[in-house]
Amino acid sequence: LKGQGYQVLAFGDPGGTAASQTRGEDCFQILSSLGLTAYPTHTNSQSIRHATVSRLCTTFTRGRDPVLLIDKECRTLIKGLAERYVFRTMQTSSGLVKLDTVLKNHFSHVCEALQYVLLGAREDFGVRIGPDTQVGSGPIGGRPVGGL
Repeated sequence: LKGQGYQVLAFGDPGGTAASQTRGEDCFQILSSLGLTAYPTHTNSQSIRHATVSRLCTTFTRGRDPVLLIDKECRTLIKGLAERYVFRTMQTSSGLVKLDTVLKNHFSHVCEALQYVLLGAREDFGVRIGPDTQVGSGPIGGRPVGGL
């Protein structure tokens, strides 16, 4: 994509800003050294990440087209969003209790990657949602960058 006039960016968990004990660099510095521009989001809050994805999955343009399109080839993401991104449960004497932690698997990793990308794009680049709505106005891009 870089050769086609697009800038490729990545967003991730702000916990990735902690320096590695072995290399002395954080995750974002390592990605930068490999030529990928990556930024931490302002939070790693599950509720904020979930709300961001939920809002974009349920927002439509004035023409009633979804603002977030997921290619049908993204099978792991689709399956994760539909049924496999789940919270852990624990059996207690009162029955099954849902915990606040996500069951980690390849579905959760892909779904959480989407959460960070959408959160980062919204907060840092002022991604437009629909023709009249702009969300975010952070310092990185300096201007809105189209829509999702």
